[in-house]
Amino acid sequence: GGWVENLNSLDGNSWIEEDVFIGADVRLKDNAFVGGCCSLKGRVWLSDNCRIEGNVTINGDGVQIKGFAKVMDEAVISGSVTVKDFAEISEGARLSGDVVVMDNAKVYGAAEINDRVVLSGEASVGGRVVICDKVQVSGESVVSGWSKLFDDCVVTTGSVVDGDVILKNGVQVYGSKLKGRFEVKAGHVFENVEVDCWFDLGDSGRVFKSQKSIDKYQRKL
Repeated sequence: GGWVENLNSLDGNSWIEEDVFIGADVRLKDNAFVGGCCSLKGRVWLSDNCRIEGNVTINGDGVQIKGFAKVMDEAVISGSVTVKDFAEISEGARLSGDVVVMDNAKVYGAAEINDRVVLSGEASVGGRVVICDKVQVSGESVVSGWSKLFDDCVVTTGSVVDGDVILKNGVQVYGSKLKGRFEVKAGHVFENVEVDCWFDLGDSGRVFKSQKSIDKYQRKL
């Protein structure tokens, strides 16, 4: 079934359903599956039991979907994105550029991910989140709400970034919870702390390694 511009696109035990469009440069192999009104164009490689279904749009310049990865539910992918292992993209999420989503990471909702971002481990990214410019999210961390992460930031070790939080310029978050509405823009480091308020950290980088250090700083404001 489906519309295939190039019969060489299908190799081995790959499968497509009748409402699927497969462009001339797309390649499927090794039990890859595409179903449900999906459109795949450009240089796209699907392999290794991956599943694409549910009105997904992929316009690739080197997109790779492999392993047991799933892309579903009106997700949009472009550029040279790689989705592999058991990663899942769903609910209208948009990925572009040199993004890598791997391991058991999940991207959902209206999230926008682009420009050399790496999502790994058990990372969960959703809502109206924007992440770009070499950010790394890993280790059971959750990024949600209207949060925005830019410029080499790292969120790991089960951290939570939620609300309307903006992280810029290499901010590092380890095992911490940042919730509320504030901007962190100058290389601050958070380790095992909680911030849940309107919060002005200023422009100079600080290291917060305990809840006491956060509370002390807030009392000075």
